[in-house]
Amino acid sequence: MIPQKHKNLANSLNNLRKARGLSLSEFSKELGLPKSTLQSILEDGQTTLNTAIRISERLGIPVDALTSETLSVTQFKILDGLILRLNWYDQLPSHKQEAVRDHMYALIQLIQESQSAD
Repeated sequence: MIPQKHKNLANSLNNLRKARGLSLSEFSKELGLPKSTLQSILEDGQTTLNTAIRISERLGIPVDALTSETLSVTQFKILDGLILRLNWYDQLPSHKQEAVRDHMYALIQLIQESQSAD
């Protein structure tokens, strides 16, 4: 039996890939992972902590946000829209990038709460 957090990771990554309209190959390049590794993660959500952290950093989304609940395609489109407009993000020092990620996580939580209330 696959633990729920693993299912959430697989579903969140699948939804994010769909929201961005990327092929498996394109998404694996974006994440800096071999296609076979990504394919395996998308099937069952199981990966090493190191890989999960690398995915999280590449996406600018905390690991907890990817594993706590599955974000919908719509939620990812909203978040991607925000992140893609942050052209200056990559130029920030790592501690400030972490602060931005923390704020993004707070936005994710607000989106999840608003979806639950509907």
